[in-house]
Amino acid sequence: MSAAELYTWSLKVRTDLDRLGGHLLDLDGDPTTKLVAAGGLSGSSAAPADAANAALARLWALLSAVRVQLDVVAEQRAKGRRADQDLVARTLTGPVIEVDSGLGLGRLTVADAMNMMTADYALATEVITKIGAAWRDGLALLDAGRNRMQLLQADLGPFPESEVAAAALARATDAAASDPLLLGETLLHLRQALEGVDRAAGLLQTRRRQLPAQLQQAVELLARIDRTIREGSVALDETRAKINDPIGLLAALDPVAVLDDTSRGLGPWLERLRLAAQSDWRSAVNGLVAWRQLAEGVATTSSQILVANRAPLERRNELRGLLDALVVKAAAIGRAEDLELSALHECARSLLYVAPCDLAVAGVAVDAFRRAIARPAGGQR
Repeated sequence: MSAAELYTWSLKVRTDLDRLGGHLLDLDGDPTTKLVAAGGLSGSSAAPADAANAALARLWALLSAVRVQLDVVAEQRAKGRRADQDLVARTLTGPVIEVDSGLGLGRLTVADAMNMMTADYALATEVITKIGAAWRDGLALLDAGRNRMQLLQADLGPFPESEVAAAALARATDAAASDPLLLGETLLHLRQALEGVDRAAGLLQTRRRQLPAQLQQAVELLARIDRTIREGSVALDETRAKINDPIGLLAALDPVAVLDDTSRGLGPWLERLRLAAQSDWRSAVNGLVAWRQLAEGVATTSSQILVANRAPLERRNELRGLLDALVVKAAAIGRAEDLELSALHECARSLLYVAPCDLAVAGVAVDAFRRAIARPAGGQR
């Protein structure tokens, strides 16, 4: 390379060096750079942080060393014809750069030093950018999550999902302090935990808001159960009195044991929940869920008992209605005075309007009346 070419190249290197120096000053002013330089990072952040710090140390050392060599070249260039061209060539192309041996560098050429600085700047920038982004995004989420948890704690008190989120918040806080590159993973868990908190809190707040109405609905359910139990008992007694040998009957529930027992009855339990709602709404909400599960089971059972105990009477009434409809049909076809039909009707009626009623026999009689109506007058059986 000629002397002119060497001088031209030295000017380009000077431009590149000045640009790199400016970028390095900007990077050095970044608060993240100072935090990384302070040390103390661990885990997945330790090795990248150490590498970034080493790269920055080499950058500053090489920046100064290359500038010294370029100054030598500029000094010779200013001498014109009296310049020592051999010195210029050695300075720009020879391994003349030597820095603190603690940096692990040997003797470098200007080109080698520039290439190393470019690589070191890229490495340091990448690490500091990642750590800075993790801190910037992570700390914002940590602050928001911490504030959210404090508000919910004051409003709702502790609940399982809030405890999970508190643990995730603690892990993310530790990562932010010592291992920011781990924040990405911990923040994902924290976001999921905070979403779980919001869902659970929303449900709790809805339950708290709906508690008065749900307590009133529970009072109404209790009254309905009481009524159904008592109607089931009445239906049992009535059916036994009015139907001969009824089948499918069920024993009525004991209203005292189910409703009024002080320790296990639905009534006293609901009253305790109503009192709890005045001072410990969450306890009342949770207790009401358990109360309703049991109450709805009792309501279903009492309804089934009522239906079963009414069924024979319902069947009798169904047969009575059918018999009345058949009488109307007989009259419509002009057989109201038919002696055979009258006898069959009277037989069925006497069976249905007697206590106790034999449903099986009455059913046969009604069916006989129906079949007789279906036959032509005077027809064979």
